[in-house]
Amino acid sequence: MNIRLHSLGLPRIGKNRELKRALESYWKGKISQARLEEQGRNIRMENWQLQKQNGLDMVNVGDFSFYDHVLDTSFLLGHLPRRFESAPVSSELDLYFGVARGLTQQHIEPSAMTKWFDTNYHYIVPEIDTGTRFTPRTQGLISRIREAADAGFTPKLQLLGPLSYLYLSKSSNPGSSDSEAARSKLDVLDALTEAYRRILQDAAAAGVEWVQIDEPILVLDSLDDAWRDGFARAYERLNEAFPRESGSNSRDGGRDNEDNNDSGGLSPNDSTGGAGGGLKLLLTTYFESIEEELETVLNLPVAGIHLDYEKNRKLLPRILKGLDARQILSLGVVNGRSPWREDLDARATELKEELIPLLDGNRQSRTSRLWLAPTCSLLHLPWSIQGEQLPRELEGVLGFTVEKLADLNRLGSLLKGRRPEKGEQKPVSQAPAAGGEPEPLRTSGTDEILDPNVEELLKTPRTSFARRSELQQEALNLPSLPTTTIGSFPQTPDIRKLRLSWKRGEIDTDAYEKRIKEIIEQNIRLQEEIGLDVLVHGEPERSDMVSFFADRLEGVWSSKAGWVQSYGSRCVKPPVIHASVRRSPDLGWKWISYAQGLTDKPVKGMLTGPVTIMKWSFVPPHTPPEKIAYNIALALREEVLELESNGISIIQIDEPAFREVLPLKQLKWPRALEWGAEAFRLSHAGVKDGTQIHSHMCYSDFNSIFEGIDAMDADVISIETSRSQGELFGELAKKGYTKGLGPGVYDIHSPLVPEAREIRTRVDRALAHLDPRQLWVNPDCGLKTRSWDEAKPALKAMVDSARELRNNAVQEGV
Repeated sequence: MNIRLHSLGLPRIGKNRELKRALESYWKGKISQARLEEQGRNIRMENWQLQKQNGLDMVNVGDFSFYDHVLDTSFLLGHLPRRFESAPVSSELDLYFGVARGLTQQHIEPSAMTKWFDTNYHYIVPEIDTGTRFTPRTQGLISRIREAADAGFTPKLQLLGPLSYLYLSKSSNPGSSDSEAARSKLDVLDALTEAYRRILQDAAAAGVEWVQIDEPILVLDSLDDAWRDGFARAYERLNEAFPRESGSNSRDGGRDNEDNNDSGGLSPNDSTGGAGGGLKLLLTTYFESIEEELETVLNLPVAGIHLDYEKNRKLLPRILKGLDARQILSLGVVNGRSPWREDLDARATELKEELIPLLDGNRQSRTSRLWLAPTCSLLHLPWSIQGEQLPRELEGVLGFTVEKLADLNRLGSLLKGRRPEKGEQKPVSQAPAAGGEPEPLRTSGTDEILDPNVEELLKTPRTSFARRSELQQEALNLPSLPTTTIGSFPQTPDIRKLRLSWKRGEIDTDAYEKRIKEIIEQNIRLQEEIGLDVLVHGEPERSDMVSFFADRLEGVWSSKAGWVQSYGSRCVKPPVIHASVRRSPDLGWKWISYAQGLTDKPVKGMLTGPVTIMKWSFVPPHTPPEKIAYNIALALREEVLELESNGISIIQIDEPAFREVLPLKQLKWPRALEWGAEAFRLSHAGVKDGTQIHSHMCYSDFNSIFEGIDAMDADVISIETSRSQGELFGELAKKGYTKGLGPGVYDIHSPLVPEAREIRTRVDRALAHLDPRQLWVNPDCGLKTRSWDEAKPALKAMVDSARELRNNAVQEGV
């Protein structure tokens, strides 16, 4: 029996980060738009060819993006923030990048950016208000559909669904509460649905048969009846444009109507699971189970649904009972977020014995109603494991995008009765046996706590914040509204070349360290000249805030080319945690100690926190995450105490991934916040009361993690607030937050250089709600992606603004 194979999307950056280089060259004016678009076509073609080579029956159109797929959806819908509607730009592509990054010459600020569910991918947040209108612009999409078809591929259109698009947007109506914001978003649903109808009609006219319509919010446990009604209303309206065949249009009417009209294969006109040759919707969910919204999903008039197999395994009997006789069931059977590979033989046995007989029964068609795919888009994995030097215990265990598609092909072959080709690699089993519960991955004790005194360390309370604050101010003698930066300084081409030359052995360690010290001294002198109050060493020795530490921790493997997109052209290289994590021998404290010896001003010690190192790494499946985080925290604690003993009085332990610790199910939030905060406290357990502990977070829904932030017991938290317009301050005041807060006043993810008046406005937003003695003044994030031409004037404006606000406070007697 033929089983269709497909993907939910592939990485967009190219196997060697070609898109990153092309984007940054275009933004600098070094290449033309035509050259950038050519690079995009090359990446799409390579992705389509990879899918076809691995036996996939359709290729995705709509998964490639020059920046972000949510932003692509906004442009497809003709839905732009009002401030961009009349912006004078030379092309729509420049307008597109302007919404993501801001328009420098016009000084128009970009849209907000936040995390995509519980991943480290960032999306550009759509803005909804009472005047929102949608004017679909499908020319570009239709062009890509034809591009795939002309190259001999069968295109499957991939779209973010209308309800998820609305849910992930923000209401920009002033003064609206959370409930009012939700209502205002749903108020535009009918207009949005009509826009989707027009997009689907154009896609059908271009020859598309199947549309993968992603509705990931269906895995949440926080949807209310208004959203459920919205799903029913929107999808019924879409179905009116492409009605399913008579006999399968109702929930019950089609279940006795067996498909005896076999088309003989997998041609585009195969009617299995669809709407009589019309457009067919594959409702797609991922990342979690649909348990809370099972009835919502089963009641929608769609031709098929896609689910994560492992996450929904217990629901399959109910799902099979709820499907009608013509609906497709697509299962995510290879993990799209983890490099650990599945036991394909065991999985094939499960599907053959437990699922296919129930799904296909006595159907005469040679085409199964079962489709197979990865669990989610492969956007979250690097390109390929080929060429990497793996530890012996990981050989055959790990795979990235190329290997995951090969595994999908192999599983399809096993189900079709074809044995693997000679020499075809069989992944090492790490999956549960058929019908069993997942077993912890046994990789040298990743689930064992190395220090038996962990509970004692966590139980030992710190002195009250009020008393600590007094002692710290006595020691540091900082002015009101102290200014600082988040840590990293611009990573110039010379710095990157220096590190690369050292790694290649082209210069010796003495020469390398001498040059690093020179750069650190330049950074210190520059900060003194600008007038910053708390300095940093600038991190010239670090390529990345996680991989730098991964290279210095036992039990962690770092790839050479395992890049994953975080946003736009920004890529990260997640390490793989495969054994117990230990500090070996140190994490670079000597560079910070050297910087402190150059100045009388305090220099912050900079570390990446345990939750962020864990969340931005690939971790063994089925191993309790808190145990991994605790072990990382213990390694960091050794470095924290080393910094303190070497005269560093401010230590910043960054946790930009703290929001990602929350599971998608809110019911599980309390325990996740508890262990996340415990891991952070463990990393600084035992420091003196006079040592000030900072942390940094960015692009998160801070309201949802407030209890965890408070429980971290940091003295100062710096956060992103420039793109979010300081919406958080009122909530923090209501919740009684009294510790230090550094609201970001300079958006470093945009090339816009803020003016002093803009920075003052952003600080004033905080002062309207919080005690000025709480507040620090700092950028949103580290400056590594910016140039010095951008960073210097921005930091100068920041310092000037803080001084002016201090002087005003003195004159007013505050």
